[in-house]
This record gives sequence, C-alpha cells and structure tokens, in this order.
Amino acid sequence: MLRRQLAKKLISARNESERKHLLDEHQDQADTRLALALKEICYESWTTEPTKAQKAAQALKTLHKINPDEEIQALCFWVTGISELTRGKIESAVENLDSAARLFLKIKQEHTSAQTQVALLLALALLGRYDAAIGCGKKALKIFEKYKDELAAGKIEMNIGNVALRRAFYTEAEKYFLHARRRFARLGDQTWLTMCANNLAIIYSALNDFRKAEEFYAQALDAARAAKMRVTEAEIEASMGNLSMYRGKYDDALRYLELSRQKYEDLKMPHQTAIAELEIADIYLELNLAREAFEIYAKVADQLKKLKLRAEEARARANFGRAAVALQETAVAKRELVKSAQLYELEKNLTGAAIVKLSEARLELAVKNFPGALALAEEVEELLKKSENVRPKLMTEWLKGETLRHLGNYASAEYLLEETFARASRQERLDLAQASLNSLGQLALQTGDAAKAKKHFKKAIKLIETLRAPLAAEEFRMAFLADKLAPFENLAKIYLGENKLEAAFLMIEKARARSLAENLGGHLKAFEEAKGSTRLTGKLEILREELNWFYSRLGRADEPEFSRFRKEVKKREKLIAGVMRQIESTIT
Repeated sequence: MLRRQLAKKLISARNESERKHLLDEHQDQADTRLALALKEICYESWTTEPTKAQKAAQALKTLHKINPDEEIQALCFWVTGISELTRGKIESAVENLDSAARLFLKIKQEHTSAQTQVALLLALALLGRYDAAIGCGKKALKIFEKYKDELAAGKIEMNIGNVALRRAFYTEAEKYFLHARRRFARLGDQTWLTMCANNLAIIYSALNDFRKAEEFYAQALDAARAAKMRVTEAEIEASMGNLSMYRGKYDDALRYLELSRQKYEDLKMPHQTAIAELEIADIYLELNLAREAFEIYAKVADQLKKLKLRAEEARARANFGRAAVALQETAVAKRELVKSAQLYELEKNLTGAAIVKLSEARLELAVKNFPGALALAEEVEELLKKSENVRPKLMTEWLKGETLRHLGNYASAEYLLEETFARASRQERLDLAQASLNSLGQLALQTGDAAKAKKHFKKAIKLIETLRAPLAAEEFRMAFLADKLAPFENLAKIYLGENKLEAAFLMIEKARARSLAENLGGHLKAFEEAKGSTRLTGKLEILREELNWFYSRLGRADEPEFSRFRKEVKKREKLIAGVMRQIESTIT
C-alpha cells in the first residue's frame, strides 16, 4: 500500500483502536514518509475541510506512539499546531508550533523549522503578539530566501502583511501582499493567489478604493469556489459583506455575512464563528436592530475573550458600547467603551482607540453635553491624523459639525457639514451623506431659511429611500427607518407652517404607508423563498413544533410549571425570530 493511501485510511479511521490496527498491519510503513504524507494532507485540507486536518493530527499522534522518531515527533507538533488553529485554540497552537520549530532545529532541519513559522506568525498575530510575530516572520523570510523557497517566502510575507493590516497600517500591508502576490503568480499557485487577492481587497476597501476592492473580491471568490476552498470562501463573503455595509448596500451585506456565518458554523470553527457573529451584530446595529445587536455583543465579546482574540474583542466591546448608547444603557456603554479602549491600547492601534473615543463623543452628544462632545471630537481628529482609514474621519467631521450646530456656531457648522456631505457622497457613504443633509436642513431652520431647509430634507429623504429600498425583509426595512424619520417630520412641519396640510399629511404617510404595504405577507414570502436552505427551514420547523407543544402545556399548567413553560415559550419565540432573520438575510 502506498503511504498516501495509508495516510488517508488513518484519517478515515473512527478511533484510536482502528488507527493502531492499521499501523500494526503496515509496520514497515510506519515511518517519517508516512508522517510527511499526513502533514501534506493536513495542509491541503485545513482551508477546505478543517476536520480532516484535525484527524491528521490524531493520526500523527498515534504514529508517534508506535514510532517515537524525533522527526515524526516534530511533524506531530507541527500538524497539531495547525489543528489547534482550526479549533480556535490559539495558545495551544503557538506552543505546538514552537515545539516543532525547536525540534526541527535540533535534528538539523533549518529550512523545515522555518516552515513552521508561517502558521506560528498567524497564531501570534491572532493573540495580539505583533512584535513577536513580525520578528519570527522576518527571521524565517531570510531562511526561505537563502534556500530559494518562493512559496514559503510568499506565505510569510502575506502573514506579515496580515499583522500590518490588523494594526491598520494599510500601505505597509499592501506592500507585503503585492510582493507575495508576485511570488505566487510566478509559481502559478492559485490557492495562495486567491487568499492574497482577498487580503488586497480588504485593504482597498479600508482605503475606500471600492472599484479595486470589488475587482479583487470577484477574482478571489470565483477562484475559492472553483477550488472548493470553503474556509477562504467564507472569509471572502464576510469581507464582501463588510464592504457592502460601508457602501450602504445593506441587502448584499446581510446576505454575504449570513452565508459566511453559516459556512463557519458548518465547518465547526469556533473562533471564526464568533467573528462571524460579531459581523452579524455589526450589520444589525447599522440597521437599528440595536436590541438584537446588543444581545449578540454581550455573548460574543466574552467568547472572543475566552478565545484570546484581543483585536476582535476590542472591536466587539467598542460596538457593544455603541449599541448601549442607542438603547440609552449609559452605564453599560461607558463600561464597554473603557474596556475596548484598554484593549486597543494593548494592540497599539490608534485608529481603534480613536473609534472608541468617537463613540464616547456620540454618547455625550446623545445626553446633550455639547461642549464635552466637541472636545472629544477634537481629540479623535488628533488621533486620526496619521490614519489612512477615511471612514472614522468622515464620522468625526459630521459629529463635530452637528455639535457646533447645537452650540450655535452656525457658520462653522455649515461649512463642516457641507464638506462632510460632499466627501461622503464621493466616498459612497450614503448613510453619512443623508445624516449631513438632515443636519444642514435643521441648521437652515435654525437660521430661518425654510426654502434651503426644504431642499436639504428632500435630498435626505431621497437618499434614505435609496438605501432602504433593496432590503428584502420587512423587519430590516422598518428598523432601518426608525432613526431616520427626522427629515420626513421636519419637512411635514415646514408644510404645516406654510398651511399646506395635504402635503404635510402625505409626507407623514410616506414613511408609514410604505411600511404597511411592505408588511403584508413579508414573513411568508421569506419562508417560501428560503426553501432551498434546508438546514434553516428544518430548524424553523422544529422550533415551531416545540413552541406549539409548550403552548399546549401552558394552557393546563399549574404553578410553578406555568412559569417554567412561559420561559420556554419566550425562549422559542426569540429563537424563531432569530432564525427568520437569518432566512430573510439570504433572500435576493
């Protein structure tokens, strides 16, 4: 039997006993060549079938028990490190990869020792140990260049680029990714070219170069699907979802983020599933489903803490704070923003720290502490001076203009808000463009220019309708509109002041009537269109059956059974609402 075939059989074995039996039958093949075959299968499968990589690690452990050769042991440490990465056990991954590197050096395999650093760099970056990650990466890069190993050198450069990307050093990250891409192109390696294209797209998205980002995402997604790289496909879908959210294309954002989350759940990757849940919460918050987002953040922030994903935890707590602000949970908002600021300080991420301070400024604006909000906005501006990310800069400009309006500094406020509107329009930030128009309309009312106010409110309403129209589900459309009624109401007040009663009435009904029409049959349509999603519809049917059962018991229950069944009913109703949101997110 060829060693590759034996390796596959070991991976397919159901348990330790079956693996031992196979190795007893083929003792002459229980050697380093078999260990190398298991390592190769692990690397081939960890971005497509993570569970196969995990089984390769189990098989190597069994092999090492039978043959305690040092090279087999080093390979066992290496593959176990990869396996632990797929399971979200990052610290364990670092320990195993470190052990592999040391053991390979001990047996005089310098080049192989350096190869373990590719995965080690990724693990260290996830834990926020950036200096250590870059140090080991640059050291390994020299060894790969010494041995003329283009593929490994490209992988290391890509992972160094990922460290820069996590710290929001976009130009530096782009340099490493482009260099790695040239190496992969020379080798014709489509797998790594695909992952590199996704990373470049993330950078161009952060830099608001949306055309370039879309071009790279399209390349990456087509290639990932063709190669059945399910993990990479899920990563790309998540990134495309975030890009769509930044651009106000909320229907696309919901669809991509939900598809990504479902893939990670199916692949049983806890750390990626937690990150996907975080991204779902982000889009819910953007659509004003603040309570739903709040509950996800409360759960996922602690999960990310347990997984020791510091950068992701910092982001989760920052947005948890934002959700708390929206719900007027001031104490929770302050607590989470403080925690997030501390984490970003550990990350040495000035952009992240600025975003937290921006949320603090929004909190002060919400409680009408206008001087406090202005002071914080100016601190944010200072922090963002060196940042390449235009999005928080635009939000800060709007917030500063809105604060100055409240403080009666009309000339400065108008200048800032007009600048923000123009820049937001150019950068496709339609959400900020409409917020700026509403602020300009209110400013015009304050200065007694009703004609100008009318013009701004009409433009704001047009943008709101543009953003809202593509959303497939009624719940999302209604929630999105909830905090955007001001332009409709302000325009109605102007019409009332002009004694145009019919126009005022029509303006109020414009927001309400559409919602009522859209509501008819909304959930039924979502359910019918989701029949292709067997897993979700199956889950929905089970939950409905359970709900009916608890309802039937509730009618004839005595205390304390009544209280228990009532809790179960509420739990099922909440779960059904969540599944319906998942189904509606994927409607095209």
